[in-house]
Amino acid sequence: MLERRLALAAAAIACIAGGDAVAQSARPVRIIVPFGPGGFSDLLGRFMAEALPAPLGAPVVVENRPGAGGNIAAELVARSDPDGSTLLLAGQAITSINPFLYPRLAYDPVRDFAAVAFLAAAPNILLGGPGTPGGTLAGLVAAAKAKPDEVAYGSVGVGSVTHLAAAMLESAAGIRMTHVPYRGAGPAQADLRAGRIAMMFENAGSALAAVRGSGVIALGVSSASRMSELPDVPAIAELFPGYEADGWYALLAPAATPAPVLARLSQAVSAITASPPYQKFLAERGARAMQVREAGAFLAADQARWGDAVRRSGARAE
Repeated sequence: MLERRLALAAAAIACIAGGDAVAQSARPVRIIVPFGPGGFSDLLGRFMAEALPAPLGAPVVVENRPGAGGNIAAELVARSDPDGSTLLLAGQAITSINPFLYPRLAYDPVRDFAAVAFLAAAPNILLGGPGTPGGTLAGLVAAAKAKPDEVAYGSVGVGSVTHLAAAMLESAAGIRMTHVPYRGAGPAQADLRAGRIAMMFENAGSALAAVRGSGVIALGVSSASRMSELPDVPAIAELFPGYEADGWYALLAPAATPAPVLARLSQAVSAITASPPYQKFLAERGARAMQVREAGAFLAADQARWGDAVRRSGARAE
């Protein structure tokens, strides 16, 4: 279990010095990113790849392995040698969504991985445009209640976080809307600006850039409280208590990775995530550092939240 391995890693930090740890430091480290270049996962992985060589004493590179909602990257890391040289930059798609979305997986999100460190959490922002009834979240919900299935929302694909965040909103508000999946955020935002869809969720970094442009407004944020970058935009939880659909990111290693190796990696990453440059990197993208004391409990709650959203949405992937 991830929770047990985190505890073992913490307990082993004091035992890191010595032959095994020194030998480990000489091995190149790969960070496998399950999506293409340019997104937040990729930028986060590259920040780590630049910062980790100094504390690890080893080169670190990023490899983008997109496809199948992150499953290709997850399977690669799950089957890699458990020596600390191959890490997965994971989020809830791999651990909490795909097990419910895909009928079969070649990896087990709990059994096959050990947590190195949780890196960041980032809200998803609910965006509106000219086609948003009333120009507010309350107006949008009222219109969807009055005319079920007539309000349309966009996403970057069936079963994506942007799709499921909207499905969670439907459930919380007691409404039904029509889902329009797109091949990427760009086409969806274009239709949002044109008034063809009423809303869409987008990750904070991309959404903030869109809001600062033209033709797009922020209706709400998926975090439990408001964002400092958008102090006048309500948290969706203010209207629908308990709503939360933030994205999160963590580094995972193959499950059999020895505790001293996990501890060394965790110690190096933790030093980076506490640094001012890293805090600035996150703040510029609407994200924040996160701390998880019990990985097992966190993942169980996360799977319950997103798994329920998958079931309610009816999403399936082959």
